[in-house]
Amino acid sequence: MDGNGRWAQARGLPRLAGHRQGVEAICRIVRAAPGLAISDLSLYAFSSDNWRRPPEECAGILAMIAEFATEDAPELVAQGVRLSFVGRRDRLPRMVAAAMLGAEVATVTGRRMHLRVAVDYSSRESLLEAAHARPRTCEDIDRSLACPSVDLLVRTGGEQRLSDFLLWECAYAELVFVSKLWPDFAAADLASAVAEFQARSRRFGAVPAWLLRLGLLQPLRACPEEADIVSVRIVEMGMLPAPRHLGGRLGEFCAALHQPLAERREVRRLKVQPHAAGLQRLAALKEMDGDRSRASTFMP
Repeated sequence: MDGNGRWAQARGLPRLAGHRQGVEAICRIVRAAPGLAISDLSLYAFSSDNWRRPPEECAGILAMIAEFATEDAPELVAQGVRLSFVGRRDRLPRMVAAAMLGAEVATVTGRRMHLRVAVDYSSRESLLEAAHARPRTCEDIDRSLACPSVDLLVRTGGEQRLSDFLLWECAYAELVFVSKLWPDFAAADLASAVAEFQARSRRFGAVPAWLLRLGLLQPLRACPEEADIVSVRIVEMGMLPAPRHLGGRLGEFCAALHQPLAERREVRRLKVQPHAAGLQRLAALKEMDGDRSRASTFMP
């Protein structure tokens, strides 16, 4: 939620006026998120580094957080939203910590969405605390952290960095950076970010699922003499699209297959075998697609 101060300064207002508008943006996004099938929403309200700001600004931000926790809890309950706060509480004013705890208790039964607000939060400190328990697996660390793994991270204000927010949890997150300042961020902007996320291909290091579904690629055992070799079974080479139709690694692979056999040393990391089932599926798809380019059958 970046850009509150800049929003205010651009209008000749005190920085706290920008933070006040930032709270209004929180309310808009919380109302819109469940309708976009978002079940977990985490917001970065106040970082551990923010203590370096002027004391008046820090006190004002924390007072707004306490006000949000107190006054908006009934609406969150009505919406079925559970509110939790993550981060340190030992450095917060007692009134703020008490308001946060009261909101957590009041909304604990919410099941429609879990809203987590980070206050006095540092991801590196969270990881350091998790390491003290001597975790043996990644799952051990996952269980010790307050937030689940992140699918989509959106940062407003034009900045393109994580700034010590959910570093572990964002290991496989899709990142969307928008230039709009947080007070101007609307439900339509969140919907646009979700649409961009849904349009991306998330493979987590594996072969694209759509190739497997079509039967064009099926995993085989890697060559024992070279553990890093990836072996795949692919349809008959004559059915491959021309390399000019494809980009990325698949395009490079197809380009290499179109070379004379004596020049294919660079594809030794891939084994090629005819695959009858894949060939039949591809033929059926071509019949359905009519005279469309053969490359279209390789698209998800």
